[in-house]
Amino acid sequence: MTGALSIPMRELGFDYDVQLHCWDNGLAGFRTFNHQSNEQLEGGLGLGLDLVTQSEAGRAWLATIPQHLLKITQPFAEHQYQMLWLAANCEPALQILLSRPVLLLLICEQCSVDNQQALEFCLLGQRQILTALGYHSSKAALKFIDKLTLTYEREADLLHVKRQLDVRFEHFSRFKHYQQINLTALSVDHMYPFFTGTPLGLDLAFNQQQGRSKLMAYLNDTLHLGVALGVFDPLQRVSQLPSIEDLRQLHDRWVLERNEI
Repeated sequence: MTGALSIPMRELGFDYDVQLHCWDNGLAGFRTFNHQSNEQLEGGLGLGLDLVTQSEAGRAWLATIPQHLLKITQPFAEHQYQMLWLAANCEPALQILLSRPVLLLLICEQCSVDNQQALEFCLLGQRQILTALGYHSSKAALKFIDKLTLTYEREADLLHVKRQLDVRFEHFSRFKHYQQINLTALSVDHMYPFFTGTPLGLDLAFNQQQGRSKLMAYLNDTLHLGVALGVFDPLQRVSQLPSIEDLRQLHDRWVLERNEI
């Protein structure tokens, strides 16, 4: 395997090292045991490719991969190698990666140790892929995916997406009037689905003045104040507010009322 990159996995506690061919050779991967026997990788590495940037050989190997594909897959460290392997060996997989990378991510998550099954998924139409993976597969589901602006830096990002696409529900349909869907919008929907699509829900999702955690804490505090004051259906009362500024005014008024009590 001349020219292959060797990754010393034994240093990380494994009983083998890994050798990877370059992009032009399909990113073929092998486990090597005692530098004598080789075993082909059946799936992903389970590790991000940042691991190989520490050596000159690793950086040279990465340079053989189209840089725009490296950038697309970078947020998905655990499945990055397998996503690239699929793209290198299957034209439909490459097109999925370029158009809807989260769909290829869902394939790799389910087939993390089975490249052949992953390839079979990639040969299906994109709606068929969602069906085969057990997710909702309507055109609206694909439109929902296209509106996502997540970074996938947190595990919660993908969990939110999977909840929305759950075949038992159609939660994603609540976002049909959204131009974009960020993590805050999904977090608000998960905790308080009544707000999704309302003027306040939109303001909570896209207001840039405060961080997501501060806004959620402020919202929670307002609702708790309403409960403490015995307000009838404080959730509905808050959901009818048109903006965060109106939420602040209601919050401050309820604080004064609580203090008076």
